[in-house]
Amino acid sequence: FWQSLRLSKVSLAYDHFAAPNEAGAHCSYVGPRWFESLAAGTLVAGIAPRSEDRAILLDWTDATVELPEDPDASVEKMQSILADTDYLKETSARNLAAMHRRHDWRHRLAVSFEDNGIKQPTKRSQQIEALAQRAAAFEGA
Repeated sequence: FWQSLRLSKVSLAYDHFAAPNEAGAHCSYVGPRWFESLAAGTLVAGIAPRSEDRAILLDWTDATVELPEDPDASVEKMQSILADTDYLKETSARNLAAMHRRHDWRHRLAVSFEDNGIKQPTKRSQQIEALAQRAAAFEGA
């Protein structure tokens, strides 16, 4: 899946809670497809979760590009997105930068250490700084 995402320009993702039948989830949540897709630098298109977590975790411009519920309108929107290579590049860079700055597993470990009063290993601090430098490079691309 990861290799497919890295070679893709767009990943489709929908809020499972919004499913119109019994297959829907019991609550709205940001699933792994968002994190995997955004970390690969793809544009995520579909319907974003309506949960409070989404507002916190995916708060940058076009973290999810909302598609209309009408299938014909969605196809038209996807065609226009795919035709705009500059927009695809900008969105990919923004997604990669946001993921490097906020959602890499090293950030999660740092928060856990901090919450438990444990000193950060020097190597982790260096890794987080390297992530910030890579994010800046994506933003400057």
